[in-house]
Amino acid sequence: MFKEVLLSILLILLIGYFYPTKEVIIIAALFLICSLAFEIIRYINFYLWKYINLVMEAIGNTLLLGVLFFIIITPLSIISRLFSKKNQSSIVKSTDLNDLQKMG
Repeated sequence: MFKEVLLSILLILLIGYFYPTKEVIIIAALFLICSLAFEIIRYINFYLWKYINLVMEAIGNTLLLGVLFFIIITPLSIISRLFSKKNQSSIVKSTDLNDLQKMG
């Protein structure tokens, strides 16, 4: 549980680094003191990070699969269909020629 608290404080301090205001440092200090003093705040923080992780995982998997499908699989299938039609037509012509040679 303390790992998540420290991660939250680090996140608040990073925000304070990029947007330096006294309020951010005060919020981080209050959060640290409250989370060390009260166990319920640690649990709330833990489950908040857990929920954020689940949401990001769902979004990440959806985006990853979407990118995989539309950028990689779709063009490959279109290219394979283009080449397979050419190959099928040449196969049909060659088998017709073979049949004609066998007949003649």
